[in-house]
Amino acid sequence: MRLLALIGWLIILFLFTFVDDLRLLVYHQQITLNLTRHPDFSEFASLYSVGISDRFLAIVS
Repeated sequence: MRLLALIGWLIILFLFTFVDDLRLLVYHQQITLNLTRHPDFSEFASLYSVGISDRFLAIVS
């Protein structure tokens, strides 16, 4: 019974982490799409995309 509870909590924790990373990736895509309208933010977006890529690779690996 305790093993099932532990597995359940691990699945919930994984889902929350994965959903949070997906939300950040979607936000990154929105910033990238807005670059066509606001080219002044290109430097910020490039730094932001490097941060997102590093975090996503750390979670995946």
